[in-house]
Amino acid sequence: MNAKLNSILDQLSTITKRLDKVDLLSKQLSNIEGSMKTLTADNTAMKKSIESNTEAISTIQSNQNRMDQYNRSWSVRIMELPLTEEEEADPFHLVATVYEKVFLPLLTGAKEKKIIQRIPSCEQLLERAHVLPANKAGATKPIICRFLNRDYRAICFRLKKSYATRVESGGARTRAGASGGDTGEVRPKYAFPFYEDPTAATFKKLKELQADPRVEACWSVNGLLRYRLAGSEQVKRVNHLTPSILSLNNILYSERDFGSCSQIL
Repeated sequence: MNAKLNSILDQLSTITKRLDKVDLLSKQLSNIEGSMKTLTADNTAMKKSIESNTEAISTIQSNQNRMDQYNRSWSVRIMELPLTEEEEADPFHLVATVYEKVFLPLLTGAKEKKIIQRIPSCEQLLERAHVLPANKAGATKPIICRFLNRDYRAICFRLKKSYATRVESGGARTRAGASGGDTGEVRPKYAFPFYEDPTAATFKKLKELQADPRVEACWSVNGLLRYRLAGSEQVKRVNHLTPSILSLNNILYSERDFGSCSQIL
């Protein structure tokens, strides 16, 4: 009898210990669930914080790029203008060459059209110019040129198509407006093409858009990018530079029509 009772008591003790373990495991699981909920809440808060910080960084970068681009709104980038060693080494000689070969034909056209009353001198037009490294050996080096007055810069862009010097077949140079201005015919390429001076971020986005098969054309107007989708005449504006090219069709790109733009890069 005592042996049977002791056996029953041992079994009860074993069951009690197992129940205690189950209770302990239940408490541990409850603690784990609580920790998981806390981690989930923390993770959600962290994601929101990261998104907020990313948006703030994007806004700061965009504002910084906008400021940098504004500081470049007095400048142009000139291509294909060959220089002697003396012109390249002497900033005064360089700016005089740029004035005479690139901008004087445009200013002459502006005076003929009575857009300006007199042609400004080199010292009145340009602050300075400097040469950039060539992208490959033997290539003509680009030139950055800064205007003293943005109105003259705007006039040069406006009359570029009609009066900029062009290269005829055989290499002869001619002033486009010398035979009556813009007649609408297909004309030879520019001898010394010049463009806006974009920031690195703006230029990168420009190239991305130009390389995208959905885009018919992309160009810059006063540092702001415009583009047209293939098969569309609607001109759209790029509002942000940081999003991926995959965002081309979403709200980051305005569908407002900005009409015709002439400063094509």
